[in-house]
Amino acid sequence: MLSYEITYGIKKRWLLIAIGMMPVFFVLINHYIFYKSAIDGGVVFPNTITYHLGKILYGMKPEFVLERTRGRELPFQWLALQCSYLLVVCGFVHEERQNRLADIVKYGKFSTWWNRRLGWFFLLSFLYYMLIGTGIFFEQLLEEMMPIPNNAEYFSSGFDEYAINGYVFTVIFFITHSIILGMLQIVLELMIQSSIALVINFGLILVSIYSNKLFMLSHLGMLTRNSTVIQRPSLVLIFILIELGIILTEILIGRKLSKNGF
Repeated sequence: MLSYEITYGIKKRWLLIAIGMMPVFFVLINHYIFYKSAIDGGVVFPNTITYHLGKILYGMKPEFVLERTRGRELPFQWLALQCSYLLVVCGFVHEERQNRLADIVKYGKFSTWWNRRLGWFFLLSFLYYMLIGTGIFFEQLLEEMMPIPNNAEYFSSGFDEYAINGYVFTVIFFITHSIILGMLQIVLELMIQSSIALVINFGLILVSIYSNKLFMLSHLGMLTRNSTVIQRPSLVLIFILIELGIILTEILIGRKLSKNGF
């Protein structure tokens, strides 16, 4: 049962979780304001799920491509969801580690303690992305309710060129990439302070944005970078298995650390 983890890890930390979710709320509000201002200016973009996902998941082109362009604009919306997720899961395991002597009596062994924290982690991850999906859905409904002027000029969003499977695979890779970082966060919290672990994760995200090395895995969660990958289903499956293998490795490392009593 996860009664304690749900009660303390979610209900009693609701304010910290809400603060961690603020970047996501700003992204959705920004989408709505942009869409409304465009309509007020006589411009209409296609109000589709690909339009909303495309703005978030587009990411940023690799550095060697950006060197031939004028700017290096950071993918703030892509970053917002990644960083917000880490803020949501940050801290709980480190706080609980301080009570390890009481946990020995309560759980009998640290491996049981770790398994329950894993349940908390995956439940919170599921709720996080369910909330994002719900937010996008309601934002789309609100946009559909806006009256469109008869003389409005329709523009392509620029995301229609990507196939639907590109969005599906990018969402999968984006979520698994987040879970890899989130799992790394709670594993590091078994050894160091949560704030230091968070800085390490933020550093990995920034490096992966500017790096053109595929092993950083961020490429798979960016719509603009994985077009060659998604054209080969066997390659997609291989990368999904690799990411799942990384998550499993992190789980086993966390279990080992818990078994050793931190």
